[in-house]
Amino acid sequence: MRAKERERQEQEELERQKQEFLASLPERNEDDSLPTRLIAACAYMLPLLDAAERFGWPLALMNPTMATFMQALNAPMALLSAVPFGLGFLLVFIGMQFVANNPENPALVRYNMRYSVGCCLAGAFPKGVPFVSEVAELTLRDTRPKESDSTDSKDSK
Repeated sequence: MRAKERERQEQEELERQKQEFLASLPERNEDDSLPTRLIAACAYMLPLLDAAERFGWPLALMNPTMATFMQALNAPMALLSAVPFGLGFLLVFIGMQFVANNPENPALVRYNMRYSVGCCLAGAFPKGVPFVSEVAELTLRDTRPKESDSTDSKDSK
């Protein structure tokens, strides 16, 4: 009887600590306006340009119809390549990490920035592609979930 009472008290204490922790987190920014969506979509330019620089021109040489697409990517690639020692890509990569780590930014932008960075890394390690989304979602857990999220999770238990 005492063991059940002690277990119940421990569960209540854990739940109280969890609620205090969630209350201490900043609220998730759920902005999904057009500018936010455009920024989130532009995040994928880095892996696109990275892959195009590595693999695009050899493919364009084999398939001439891809040459026009590759020529369209020349301007942004030249801009990133203008920074000496290949630091253009690295600076954008690090900048995207900072944006993704800031909990004040919209969750949509943060997720897509993190996913894009994961895609760049997965390009170097092809077996990592299936897990990029999972890792990107884990990084969003530093904000408080919406009230509907927390009630949904209670209903599912």
